[in-house]
Amino acid sequence: MKAMDPQDRATTSIDTAVPVTAEQFHARRRGIILICTGAAVVLAGLTYLAYRHFMDPIHAREAYDEAKRLATITRYSQSILAATRAITLNPNNADAYFLR
Repeated sequence: MKAMDPQDRATTSIDTAVPVTAEQFHARRRGIILICTGAAVVLAGLTYLAYRHFMDPIHAREAYDEAKRLATITRYSQSILAATRAITLNPNNADAYFLR
């Protein structure tokens, strides 16, 4: 095996090839992971809010219809619970207040 002279060793050293320390690398990696995690949490929150915005009125209408159906077959306690659920999902539903 051929011995390297000091000048060749300096040009092939890792220190000259990578000007970043291990601490800097890990700090940047942690930063990137935190940013990605934060973005994922924000995206999940926005997805949940969009789901609630579009699905709650549908579920409120279903609960109101269920309350009406139960009231017509004289299951009043269950009808009250269904109307309460409809009011919880859509507080602007005056018919559900009247039915309850």
